[in-house]
Amino acid sequence: MSDSEDNHRRIVAFLKREFERTEGRSCVRLELFLGTSRGDSIRTWHRAEDAEVFSGLGNIEQLATTVLRESENTAESYGGGGHRFELRTEQHLGNRQKISFRIEIDGGGDADGDSSTEAPNATGLVGQLMRHLEVTARTQAMMFQTSLGTMSRTVAELSDENRKLRQDRSDRLDELEESRSRQADRDLAGIRQIEEDKRKQILIDKVVQLLPAVAGRIIGGDAPGAPSAVSVLTNELADSLTAEQLAHIGSKLSAGQQVLLLELIQHARKSRPSDDSQSQQQASGG
Repeated sequence: MSDSEDNHRRIVAFLKREFERTEGRSCVRLELFLGTSRGDSIRTWHRAEDAEVFSGLGNIEQLATTVLRESENTAESYGGGGHRFELRTEQHLGNRQKISFRIEIDGGGDADGDSSTEAPNATGLVGQLMRHLEVTARTQAMMFQTSLGTMSRTVAELSDENRKLRQDRSDRLDELEESRSRQADRDLAGIRQIEEDKRKQILIDKVVQLLPAVAGRIIGGDAPGAPSAVSVLTNELADSLTAEQLAHIGSKLSAGQQVLLLELIQHARKSRPSDDSQSQQQASGG
């Protein structure tokens, strides 16, 4: 088994063990370093930003291949020899786990005996520096791409949240307006009920006032000088009407009807017993 295959197998086993953890020990961050964890950071994966990487065990093989490819590219930029890398995970509650592996870059010559490693002169140093700068630029480009993707997702989430909040506010305002409308309807119905109760009470009071006169008419029969029940009722109605009410009623009647109404009121008033007759009736009754 080659070193590359062994590294791949070890990384897959490490990631599988870390991704199977749950709750407070679940993996939320993965970072690749050149050298130890205090060395240069090559690439970082976050659960919040790269959820598809942490979503299942099916992505572990591809993730291990990506880790090795990034490590090999970095190692090649530094030239031949062995290069040590460290893959570290961070758990939800802050605990950390890590695995170290080495990548060997072949520095031997080809069939013609030419060396693939630059000679220790100015040209070789410049070539090595250029490859290192290329890897650094590629790493920065990936970091910028990841940052822009994170910002885009954040802006989209904030936009969705703002839209939901505006919709909730609109719904609350509609509910408040509807509640106020129902309250106004209840207040109006209450006022109408109060007015209706007042009219009923006035009618009851009027009937109570007229009961003695009607009862006296029924008991007295056809006694001479005793007013009829219709006359008593007509007199009470005429006395209770104001001038404005009479004018309003008259405006709704024809000329003939107005004459009949006046005749009825006058006839009732003529049939009203005088004060002397009332006194005599009371004396005879006594």
